[in-house]
Amino acid sequence: MPIIMTKDSNRGDEEYFAYVSPSPEEVYAGVQDILDIFSEYLKARGLTPLDGRADNFILGRIIVRVDQRNEYFKIYHANTRLSEMRRAGLLAYWILKYRPFGIETADKSKWQNKLKVNEAVALHMILGMVSKLAHGNSEIKLMVSPEYCRKILHGFREQELSKEAFMIVADSLLENVRP
Repeated sequence: MPIIMTKDSNRGDEEYFAYVSPSPEEVYAGVQDILDIFSEYLKARGLTPLDGRADNFILGRIIVRVDQRNEYFKIYHANTRLSEMRRAGLLAYWILKYRPFGIETADKSKWQNKLKVNEAVALHMILGMVSKLAHGNSEIKLMVSPEYCRKILHGFREQELSKEAFMIVADSLLENVRP
């Protein structure tokens, strides 16, 4: 949603920006997109939708946070918008900040999936976007080593990364996809 520039007679001629939140329908659509990615993650890990839980309220907050950052870019970065890749990086940042996902299963063999679920979903989201954007070129193959994934997951879990760092990680992954 746009940030509206207005003049307030109580503030003199000073201009200020007022953020307008996305509509409930837009937030709901964004939450559904993230839930689809979470479902893909669960399936890839051999889990069922019943094994996962997601906090839809927190996911809604994440959608609004990303929208706010997009509006910030339009105002302070020469009317630019977040690229899809940077948006995925920003979504990953907020997923790790708010931790909306969990695994609830009595099956102890699946507990390893439980430990770093938010980190794994964030990485799944970023790699999924890389794959989606690179898929337009049939000669490009996404090849990420397990060791690299472990390093990224460790960084997500143990390091203090900024929003900008997440966007740079996402961009660099896309730039390093080789034909």
